[in-house]
Amino acid sequence: MGDLGSDFLFKAIVFIVPMILSLSIHEYAHARIAYLLGDDTASRMGRMTLNPLSHIDLVGTLIIPLVAAFAGGLPLIGWAKPVPVTPVRFTRKMSMRAGMAVVAVAGPLSNFLLAMICIVVYRFAFPGQPLTSSLSGGGVTGALSYMLSIMVYLNM
Repeated sequence: MGDLGSDFLFKAIVFIVPMILSLSIHEYAHARIAYLLGDDTASRMGRMTLNPLSHIDLVGTLIIPLVAAFAGGLPLIGWAKPVPVTPVRFTRKMSMRAGMAVVAVAGPLSNFLLAMICIVVYRFAFPGQPLTSSLSGGGVTGALSYMLSIMVYLNM
């Protein structure tokens, strides 16, 4: 049981870290675009940050993914606290509706870009190796390979 428990703990940590990083970047992207459009609500509330502590939702970021991982699979669902956006504060360069659409697209676009960056890093760090979500090689190299593949998996 000790080996099985430590393996689960290792996989959970190596999964939760990329997930928290991905969610933080996703929420920051929403906040940053809203800010660029004139809404400083998230900034005033301290939510326009990459600090994960500002974005972690106890249930959606930690409990649900850990329960899913413990149940034997990779969690496919997770969320962070939504960044507050006040569209009436947008500059009038575009309509509030268009501004909200741009803000909404910013999060998923950040996930796509993060996945592409991780693929490039993986290709340079592990040339010729397929991108898999399994621990191979062990040690720091195996953990890095696993973490990068999880980043791609989560963000796509």
